[in-house]
Amino acid sequence: MTQAADPQPGERSHATSEGAPEATESSPAPAGGALTWRDRLAVFVLALALRGLYLYELGGEPFVQILVGDSKGYDEWARRIAGGEWLGGEVFYQAPLYPYFMAVVYSIAGAAPEAVRICQIVMGAAGCVFLASAASLLFSTRVGIIAGVIAAVYGPAIYYDALIQKSSLDFFLLTLVLWMAARGATGTRPGSWLAAGGALGALVLTRENALILLPVLLAWIAMQTAWRAKERALAVALLIAGIVIALAPVAIRNRAVGGEFHLTTSQFGPNFYIGNNPSADGRYRPLVPGRGSPEFERSDAEDLARAALGRDLSPAEVSRYWTGRSLEFIRAEPAAWMRLIGRKFVLALNAAEIGDTTDMYSHVDRSIILRLANKGFHFGLLAPLALIGIAFGWRDRKAASLLGLIAIAYLATLLIFYVFGRYRFPLVPVLVIFAARGIDGALGLVERNRLSPKTQPPTARAGAWLASAAALAVFCNWPVLSRDEMRATTHVNLGRELSEQGYKSGALDHYRRAVQFNPRSPGAHFNTANLLADGGASPRAIEHYRLAIRHGARDSLVYYNLGIALLDAGRPGEAQTELRRALALDPASADILNNLGIALGSTGQLAEAIEHFRRAIELEPGADSDARRNLRVALAALSDQTPQDR
Repeated sequence: MTQAADPQPGERSHATSEGAPEATESSPAPAGGALTWRDRLAVFVLALALRGLYLYELGGEPFVQILVGDSKGYDEWARRIAGGEWLGGEVFYQAPLYPYFMAVVYSIAGAAPEAVRICQIVMGAAGCVFLASAASLLFSTRVGIIAGVIAAVYGPAIYYDALIQKSSLDFFLLTLVLWMAARGATGTRPGSWLAAGGALGALVLTRENALILLPVLLAWIAMQTAWRAKERALAVALLIAGIVIALAPVAIRNRAVGGEFHLTTSQFGPNFYIGNNPSADGRYRPLVPGRGSPEFERSDAEDLARAALGRDLSPAEVSRYWTGRSLEFIRAEPAAWMRLIGRKFVLALNAAEIGDTTDMYSHVDRSIILRLANKGFHFGLLAPLALIGIAFGWRDRKAASLLGLIAIAYLATLLIFYVFGRYRFPLVPVLVIFAARGIDGALGLVERNRLSPKTQPPTARAGAWLASAAALAVFCNWPVLSRDEMRATTHVNLGRELSEQGYKSGALDHYRRAVQFNPRSPGAHFNTANLLADGGASPRAIEHYRLAIRHGARDSLVYYNLGIALLDAGRPGEAQTELRRALALDPASADILNNLGIALGSTGQLAEAIEHFRRAIELEPGADSDARRNLRVALAALSDQTPQDR
């Protein structure tokens, strides 16, 4: 594979009336070149030092000590694998590579998340080197060094590398794909395409939507008309071989244990529905409100699909059911769906790192390293710089087209599903390279102006690019989401986990902090109320239950718990109102029926109370149930009444 000849160092380009910004540079179109080992070492040391200092800063923080959500799920899964469940017994529902990576670390170093974090910051630093190496081959040595430094100091990258989350593995693998593809494009190392395919296959096992990059790479190889046909065919064959080597064992394993062929996982349908339904807002919303934890995701998807279709379903049938529901919504409400896609586009390009169970800004509050890094480089700065880099770098069409196609394809997958900061993170390596090219181009302009002060003014095209970058900066940094609301969500989840572990006072403290960040958080008020009710503080619990309802909590459980708190406070009439609301939302709940019967009996409405106790017994016919005992008491009380009382 031969590259087109690059301009020689002595050549200069001059702007024309229709030239792009790069045409005014003094330097020629950059020729790719390898970094020295000193360059690579400098990038690695800088990245590792920042990540190590950040991890040291947060060593005693609850955000590190307490695992919640996906982090907790990955830890539990990895412990089971390390304990001997290497094969498992079901088709994978979640991407498997990260928990298996954790299990390997646990098998070597013991079941310690700290060891995983240390491995991740080393891998993150290595990813910065891979990215610098890719940028140097695609553009120039200086672009490579700048890209490596940007990646090393990029705030969200430091944050994600220390999380028990697969984002660190995503970055490591994608930068490896870019580096190997850049090496393969030089024509001197065709075997790099095999490594690129293997790394891409591994990436698909952490981030399934990364499979879109396979047709992108294949199309890009086909576009290289300067290569001989045999060279293109060899690159394609090696790339496909690499990805098959990575994915085939998982597909075979899924077939063996689950009886169905799934290349990676069976969660496409539920995830597609979460991102495309009448109540979707572009972010993650669990199928059952309040049940977004990994232990519920699969079971809820299966249970809801089974209830809708009235029969047991295989994993593939569950996925098809939810896919069908999504397509029904898209066909029925195309305008609403297009508005939803627009909303996702805004979220995908916004500077905010959208959290899920934990958020970055709570960590920023407690880390000087992360605070400074996030002020220096965040997505709202990276994206406009990348646009400037596209303007400067588009002359290098081979490199720019590869990076541009990857960015567009991956962004499309975000719009198809939903947006998290960590889901968007695989876009960052591509944007970093473009941003480095933009900085390199700006430095070239400065150098030209210093050497030749009498330069012609910027062209109209250059002005258009700069105006576009400024507009993009405003668009990306427009306040769309509240960072305090994200902080509140983090504290709610930490409080819930502490409560489950029995640390009630610590949990209550986190709920109070959540309310401070977001007084309208229904989750903070609801969980605060539950703890207060357990402690006997019914009046205060009632207040927080009502606040939870006022701010959006509308499920049967909040009404039910409020009804119980009102009963405990000696207010059975008010309890009846709330329990009736709960029953309307969940008419098959024996507990609601039983407690509504108690509230009715407390106000002398024995006949109606008996009716509710009997309905509860029909649902739960246990010989010694609460409803059966309450029914006996109510019948005895009714028999003691005079006809006038009745």
